[in-house]
Amino acid sequence: MKTPLRLTALVLALAFPFAAFAAKANKKRPDAKDPAAAFAELDKNGDGSISQQEYVDGMKDKLGEDGAKKHFAELDKNKDGQLSKEELNAAPAEKGKPGKTKRKAKNSV
Repeated sequence: MKTPLRLTALVLALAFPFAAFAAKANKKRPDAKDPAAAFAELDKNGDGSISQQEYVDGMKDKLGEDGAKKHFAELDKNKDGQLSKEELNAAPAEKGKPGKTKRKAKNSV
């Protein structure tokens, strides 16, 4: 009787910290497939656009401060110093660093 009880207690003790960690990770990073959530996460003041400072603050861990500034400039098509939802959504899904694109193989069509 004591062994199943101990085993259950051990499983529960290991499961709760993992669940808490997973929930925290989900709050920290919005789903990359949900542009609205990504936009809301970056738009800290909720004014409906993302300033360069908001973008840099939100992306500097991933791109570095200079990389985030450069990427912001590439995304800001109308050069108004703000990113609209349309400008952010028009950005291609990124697999690597900003400004880098995959080259086609010489033999590809």
